[in-house]
Amino acid sequence: MRQVQQYQIPRQGELTIIVTDSGLGGVGVAAEVYRVLKIQGPYSQARIIYYNALFDERSGYNILKSMPQKTAIFDTALHGMLPYRPDVIVLASNTLSVLYPRTAFSQSAGIPVVGLIDLGVNHVLSRIHASPNSAVILFATPVTVREGAFRSQLRRHILDDTRIIEHACPGLEYAIGDGDRATILRLIDQYVAEALQRVPAGISHLFGSLHCTHFGYYQREFTEAFQRQSAEPAEVLNPSTEMANVFTADDCPVVENPDIRIEFVSKVKFHPDGIASLLPYITTIAADVATAFQHYQHKPDLF
Repeated sequence: MRQVQQYQIPRQGELTIIVTDSGLGGVGVAAEVYRVLKIQGPYSQARIIYYNALFDERSGYNILKSMPQKTAIFDTALHGMLPYRPDVIVLASNTLSVLYPRTAFSQSAGIPVVGLIDLGVNHVLSRIHASPNSAVILFATPVTVREGAFRSQLRRHILDDTRIIEHACPGLEYAIGDGDRATILRLIDQYVAEALQRVPAGISHLFGSLHCTHFGYYQREFTEAFQRQSAEPAEVLNPSTEMANVFTADDCPVVENPDIRIEFVSKVKFHPDGIASLLPYITTIAADVATAFQHYQHKPDLF
């Protein structure tokens, strides 16, 4: 796993971190970053800003058809982060990680950016190499699957291409953002069943890897769906939990009683049911984060 120094992030002192996603998926990542910096971080002070890059309550990047349109909107959102003067930007989204290299911002910003794709690939490889007769199902949004970034990187290390199964899950991230549990469970069951039909014969162990940060909140429900439907042993991975580890450094002392603050800003209003559905999960990570999340700042002119 890459450590903080390999991303050219300041290793000690004070730090301003922007964690961004398009909706509620990355809230869990922001909470993990807060928790890690509180107990393992080398920083005396840190300000974490969760910056919701969703541009319209009725739409989203995965709904837009045009890649130039998606890129242009995200580029605007990235420039909207600059007034916060971030020392590092964390892309807690596979979709936004795919879009980022296409943006004008990526060519000129000079700010370290931590994307989810490299971390997710490393996480999957660490597990699948330890189980040679295994396969991995990559559950992701349609945009992430179409771009094929995960698959192309995994193919460099896994010679048998049939061991990598990408499966798009349209609509699931929006159901999670709306807190629609009945729809969420129905879609998880549907997508696990569809993906299992694509697993080649002879596989003795399955990994299901959740390559959308929204999906990670329902890791247990994915696991239960596999248990009901799969004859082979299956383990569900949530690579987004690894993102906070880039803010640790083995050769830097851990700061005791650091001043770590977190805030949430959004151009659009979060769905109340979505907030309510995530609060139990966030509270188990850090109660302070749950409180800040409930009091997020709605800024229609954010970008």
